[in-house]
Amino acid sequence: GKTTLANFLFNDSRTVRRFDRKAWITVSQSYERCNLLSQILRQFDEPAPENPTDAHYRDLGAKVFNILRNRRYLVVIDDVWSEKLWDDINIFLPDDGNGSRILLTTRLENVANYVVSSDEGNEKGYIHKADLLDWDMSWRL
Repeated sequence: GKTTLANFLFNDSRTVRRFDRKAWITVSQSYERCNLLSQILRQFDEPAPENPTDAHYRDLGAKVFNILRNRRYLVVIDDVWSEKLWDDINIFLPDDGNGSRILLTTRLENVANYVVSSDEGNEKGYIHKADLLDWDMSWRL
């Protein structure tokens, strides 16, 4: 349900028109922070190493930051299991006050609360708790 809803929003024609840059990264319980940054760069058709090491972390992050700076972007981070992931990637997602958005899906309430509480920008983050859909609504979605 969470991923399906995020995917619907990500691909909606209004979303496509609103954002200059869009990226979707799927995370798992174990992740490599450099791989996440490489995934973002590749979605922007930027060169990125296939198997980056931690030595690439700051350089990859700086590239992501520079590509997104002064642009309105949407980054979806799907299936987050760790608060640490937010700390690893958030520093490279600029807040220029231009309507950019980061949509994060997680099944863990502590992760959602951590992300919202660490939001220092003008706009506070929002947690949407998805209720289970009934049978008919599930099929429509």
